[in-house]
Amino acid sequence: MTDHRASLGALGFTYRVRRLADRIVDAGRRFSETAGVPLEPNWHALLLYLDDHLPVAVTEAAAALRISHPAVIEMTRRMEARGLVTTASDPADGRRRVLALSAQGQLDEEELTVRVSRRLERGEGAARSYREPTAVVIRAAVEADRGAVLHIARELVRTADTYAYDPEIGDDELWAYWCPPERGDGFVAELDGAVVGTFVIRPNNPGPGAHVANASYAVRADVRGIGLGRQMGEASLELAAGLGYRGMQFNTVVSTNAVALHLWRSLGFRIVGTVPDGFRLPDGSTVSHYVMYRALP
Repeated sequence: MTDHRASLGALGFTYRVRRLADRIVDAGRRFSETAGVPLEPNWHALLLYLDDHLPVAVTEAAAALRISHPAVIEMTRRMEARGLVTTASDPADGRRRVLALSAQGQLDEEELTVRVSRRLERGEGAARSYREPTAVVIRAAVEADRGAVLHIARELVRTADTYAYDPEIGDDELWAYWCPPERGDGFVAELDGAVVGTFVIRPNNPGPGAHVANASYAVRADVRGIGLGRQMGEASLELAAGLGYRGMQFNTVVSTNAVALHLWRSLGFRIVGTVPDGFRLPDGSTVSHYVMYRALP
């Protein structure tokens, strides 16, 4: 039997490409639903673009993504109905509309990115073997924890992609950062009797700013991905409230640290400021970092 599509020449080829595109879009939609983040496949590029830029006009987004202006408007209308983006009049030109990610849009985009990355790194079969969060013991840090805490902190100094440490920082200074002798409280997370995480709560500023806490967290590299960061984050919020703080602020959350951004947003933090190109990565490139805040009960 003759394949009629083959006899159509270029028209038949166009038909096949369209069918292939439909299948790819359908596969992307199914994957998003499986990941628990039901986004339309053609939304992801716009979400990523808005996540990397300050609020932008529709025309700018269309030009950057190389799609038509009407297509961006229709996409935005549907995404706004889902609570993923916000639109407003441009203060400089009331005829233009500017787009920005909503808090929910930030969460959904980051969650999908993290889950896609894990699927690609581990393979499809491994991605299904989710490990439940492991219960840990949270307690105040003591001098006997110094070696374990320094081991965890040194991992951060070496990677240099989340904390702005002097690469020559000494052990005494590093220990004082995580277990301050004054104006702060250090804690550790124990798993099966071993220290696997550490965090510190301190006033973000002295005097009139001392009612707002600042905190830092670190998990030992070989036990990441089992929920320790979330447990330490939740514990720190309760401890900070118990210590009398009325809010918590993070001063330097690096924009490339998608896992941390998702965690803090899920615990009620919001971005209140952006420092463009404020953090230099090990390869010499610069990225933005965020100031994040949430009130405490």
